[in-house]
Amino acid sequence: AEGALTTVRALKPVPRPTESRLLGVLGHALVAIHDWQAAINCYEQAIEAADVVQDLQKLSLMYSGLSLAYEELGQLEQAGRFAQKALTIHQTLNDRISQARSENNLGMLLLRGGDVLSAQAHIDRAMAMFDEANVEIDKAQIMLSLVEVAMARRDVMTARRQAEQALALAERLHETATVSDAHYWLARVAHAEGDEASVDAEFAAALSEPNEPSSRERIATYRAAYAEILEGRGDIVEANRQLKAALSALGTRPAAADSARSAIA
Repeated sequence: AEGALTTVRALKPVPRPTESRLLGVLGHALVAIHDWQAAINCYEQAIEAADVVQDLQKLSLMYSGLSLAYEELGQLEQAGRFAQKALTIHQTLNDRISQARSENNLGMLLLRGGDVLSAQAHIDRAMAMFDEANVEIDKAQIMLSLVEVAMARRDVMTARRQAEQALALAERLHETATVSDAHYWLARVAHAEGDEASVDAEFAAALSEPNEPSSRERIATYRAAYAEILEGRGDIVEANRQLKAALSALGTRPAAADSARSAIA
């Protein structure tokens, strides 16, 4: 996309619709490799270059990408603004499943901002849309969003029930990443229940996913969470092992001082 964009920009005059489309493609590619600020720059240039946007679906994807990038940079207000813009377009297009995904994204942003009640309302709407459309693909991810809401409300019983349902659906549909996510949340639920054996078993299941580039950051997050739980138990050796494995998954080697510091934490 970068090479094509350079070629297009060399033309006189520059065809703005083509420039906008290529900038959007490049923005999506940068999101995929987690280069958040560069993705934001591309998306903003794409929207500016479009002048009058004729493809609302593509615009909604750029707004969703901007929302994700801003969320990853910790700028939740900006993330929420673009999530709402994407949602508005999906409502206009009457694209119920895309609308459901935007409702879920907005709900998760609200949850991270501490507004559990509003988050619940948005995610409930997302789930209702999936049910109305009788669509099962990706539905387990919405179910796991409800697990997060239940955990935020300290409703552990509901969280366990919803996580088990999400796991069963993801396994049936062979959605490997979601299966791992479900095991991760079942580990968090088991921790809240004080069941150490189940915590270990669920983390083992979550971490059994094949080590592929697309899964490394998620696996590193699981290991970091497990390390924190292990440290709370007083198992510093295993906690350090999990932290080192997390860093290894991200292609980072801990400094000697960091290893020593965590060993005496």
